[in-house]
Amino acid sequence: MQDMVFKTLWSKGDKGTKEYLNRIIAYSVGFDVKDFNITSNELPINSDKSIANKVDILLESKDKMHKVNIELNPINKKITANKNISYLFKIAGDFYAGMGNEKYKNDIHVEQVNLNGFYHDIKDIATADYKLYDIKNKLENKSIKIHDIYLPRMKELCYDNNEIYLDFAMFMCSSFEEMEKYICVNKERKCVMETL
Repeated sequence: MQDMVFKTLWSKGDKGTKEYLNRIIAYSVGFDVKDFNITSNELPINSDKSIANKVDILLESKDKMHKVNIELNPINKKITANKNISYLFKIAGDFYAGMGNEKYKNDIHVEQVNLNGFYHDIKDIATADYKLYDIKNKLENKSIKIHDIYLPRMKELCYDNNEIYLDFAMFMCSSFEEMEKYICVNKERKCVMETL
């Protein structure tokens, strides 16, 4: 699935398509995002040399205290990983912009979901979750997290008709005929195909 198609699903998709998108992101981050709003995907430019300033989909909770960036990464390149890290920290660094004087009393929550169209270096890994962690004292900071989803591996795992694996397999389809086999009887996946 290409970036533009993915963005179109978020902006123009019907109720069933939105349910599908919510389900895959909720699986990735561990909470429901159906009440989150799509917000501007333009990030602040820190300098004239800044290149990583436009994300794929940026969701924001109604209270503006939780943001989820979703990136569709078709190929495995070092620059992709570096841009994703840059996006995450730009969003975190600009988190309080436009808030009042009490802004620093609230914790930030920034999460990034990378939907990767390639395998992890360890081929059996389907998902990987990262957070800030103090190795010496074994302390974790839960305000910034990264969730990597390796779509080819998720597609391989859908042999037993597990619904979430079938959802993710849709991203790796190269034709409508291939999508048909993953729809099964799921009305939300059917909505996605009809939206395309």
